[in-house]
Amino acid sequence: MTIADFEEKTYEVVYDVELSEGAGPTPWAPGQVLEHLVGFDAAASPDASHVLWHVLGAPRPKGLVLLPEHWTGAPGRRPAKKRLPSDPISFMVQFKRPEMIRSHAGKQWNLWRRPYFRFKLDPAQQRTLKRLEMNTVGDAIVRYAAPAFVTNQEMDVARLSGQVISSSGHVSPAILSGHSVWTYLTAGSAGRPNPTGKESPFDRLSDLFREPDDYEEPRPTSTSSEVETFDAIRKHVEILANAALDRQPEVRRIVRTWSRQLSQRDIPPATVVSVSNFAAVQTVMSRVGASWWVFDRNALL
Repeated sequence: MTIADFEEKTYEVVYDVELSEGAGPTPWAPGQVLEHLVGFDAAASPDASHVLWHVLGAPRPKGLVLLPEHWTGAPGRRPAKKRLPSDPISFMVQFKRPEMIRSHAGKQWNLWRRPYFRFKLDPAQQRTLKRLEMNTVGDAIVRYAAPAFVTNQEMDVARLSGQVISSSGHVSPAILSGHSVWTYLTAGSAGRPNPTGKESPFDRLSDLFREPDDYEEPRPTSTSSEVETFDAIRKHVEILANAALDRQPEVRRIVRTWSRQLSQRDIPPATVVSVSNFAAVQTVMSRVGASWWVFDRNALL
């Protein structure tokens, strides 16, 4: 057994960088969406002393985590409001560090009868991701992602050639329900959950967005006004927030307390709701170590 040389966070970073540079559908980072919702520049690390909290007139609540990499954007890359997604769909992805199994003694060797990759599931992550997937049908695509390589050299080759994403497969949390590991040979082919699960897709990113997700119905392309775009984004984040807070009493309590603090200040109610919803989603994403991107459904059809 060979465990990947790199950490999950390293893989996440190179994947996210490649995605932001155009290796898939054109994404918007959630920070760009928040900037549109609240109307000021949020592209900075929002630690306890950050101007964000001064603008909102309230301290960052204890336990509320907003990771800097989800807020920071390259200068000049932030789109105008009219270019933000008018029909948003989120991509929520949990990155996994694989193992390479070369021995006949491997527990899943009988499934493949040749060297294979596998990654193990974390029960808490799986419960959260499965709930998110079930509660965001039609509004988000929730997936695990893992690469078909395990060495730093292989990662460097993939990174320098822009093939990290094409070398990665994606599997639905629903497929892994009741299982402890996922096994596969390569990205874009079939994989199997442990111990004797049936073959299921291990899609490349391009497969996920080649057509609308299996769970959603196609929506007609339309030209939206700026108000309609704002409402679409606001509603989308609200749906994600409700899904993220499901069976998360601690996070729900923190966000509600913070929202009450904001409401006592001179802050528009709509801003309070929007920022609180955003914080709820981002906090849950941060706690399970997942990334969150937003796409325009109209651009995917």
